[in-house]
Amino acid sequence: MLTKITSMRRVLTAIVSAILLNGCEFTPKLNMTHKSTFELYTKICNQQHTHRKNPQYPTENASGLFTLNNWGINFVGNLYDFLQDDENIKKISEGIELSVKEGVEHSGYADVKNGNIELVISDEKNTDKHTTTILPLKPIIGMFHYHAWNENCTDYAGPSGGPGNTDLNNDAIKQGMPGIVITKLKGKKFNVDAYFGSISPPIVIDLGNYEY
Repeated sequence: MLTKITSMRRVLTAIVSAILLNGCEFTPKLNMTHKSTFELYTKICNQQHTHRKNPQYPTENASGLFTLNNWGINFVGNLYDFLQDDENIKKISEGIELSVKEGVEHSGYADVKNGNIELVISDEKNTDKHTTTILPLKPIIGMFHYHAWNENCTDYAGPSGGPGNTDLNNDAIKQGMPGIVITKLKGKKFNVDAYFGSISPPIVIDLGNYEY
C-alpha cells in the first residue's frame, strides 16, 4: 500500500511540477540575485573546483550559463548565493555526515522559501547505497542527492554517466527539472554541481568546493 501511495505521489508531483515549470503564473518564484550573467560566471570561475577522475561530460564549468534560459541562470545564481550562507553550509554538512554514517546517497528536493532555494532531504532507502526521493504534493524546482557514501568520494564528483545508469537520466530530468549533486571530498569539504539533463547536450555547472 505504501508503495502505491508513494508512486501516486511521485506521478502527481511530476504532473504539477511539469505544468508549473513551463510558464504557469503559479511557478515558484526565485529571487533574481544576479543581474549580470557575466558577473555570476566570474564569481563561479573564481571558486576552487573538483572534476571527476574520468570526466563523462566535456563541460562542467560556468560557461554553460550562457546556454541556459533566464530561469536556469537564476536557478544557478540563487544556488550560488545559497552556498555563501554559513547556516546552509551547516545543513548540507549534516546531510553529508548522515550519508557517510549510513553509507547511502541521501536525496531530496529543492523548494522555494521566501524567494530563495531551500534543500530538503526527503527519501527512503531502496538499495544498499541508493535512495528514492519522496516528493511533496506541491510544485518544486529541482531535486538533489549526495555522493557521500564514504569519507572521500572525490573520484565521483559531479553527475554520473553511462548508458542506463546516469544522474542525467534520473527523476529530476524526467520531470524537466534541474538536478543538484553534492559530493563529499577528502576532509571537511564538498563540491556542488548543478545539471540540466533535459537540454541537449546536457549542461553541468560546477559551483565550486566548500568547507564546513
